[in-house]
Amino acid sequence: MSFRFLAIAFAIGLAAPAGVQAQPFPVTIEHAHGATIIPAKPERIVTWGWSNEDAVIALGAVPVGMPFQSYGGGDNGVHEWVEDALAALGAEVPTILDASGEPPIEQIAALNPDLIVAAYSGITEDQYALLSGIAPTIAYRGAPWSTSWQDLTLIIGKALGKDAEAQALVDDTTAWVQAEFAKYPRLKKVTFAGANDFDGQSPSMRRSTPA
Repeated sequence: MSFRFLAIAFAIGLAAPAGVQAQPFPVTIEHAHGATIIPAKPERIVTWGWSNEDAVIALGAVPVGMPFQSYGGGDNGVHEWVEDALAALGAEVPTILDASGEPPIEQIAALNPDLIVAAYSGITEDQYALLSGIAPTIAYRGAPWSTSWQDLTLIIGKALGKDAEAQALVDDTTAWVQAEFAKYPRLKKVTFAGANDFDGQSPSMRRSTPA
């Protein structure tokens, strides 16, 4: 799943109206490994997996730690649009976590997080239990690595107490994508198929027709 177009969403999110009222805490978020209660607005957020930091930063929060992104992340493991969004917030690049294997529990614990966001990830139940011993942890809904960008944004928005801003971000980004698509009417009848194979596992395939 590609989240490159969320670079546009960063600008939308950072320009969200200041008068939007945050929802009260605590909030409860259900996911594949149970339900997570977030008692208060999180201030020290660690992300794990792919693209979680995109939505966190687009909603105006800066993680204290996020994973090294080897695919498209450059030598420092940070995507270009994330660097741009952090700069727009006047923030420095967070601690980059070792993403060469399982979640680096000690490295994450050292950051003293009050929320761990892994809503787009493949964390196992055992890994979730370990992470939950550090801080409230949000896993994926449904299957691993399958959270849509819309759901990811709304889940993280709820966790941050920014339901309204998250919905506006989804709506505005969707409108932008549709407007861009409308510029190329020939694409209405185009379909595509994609396949990938990770670590020798069974490849996944997706066939899609633009909406």
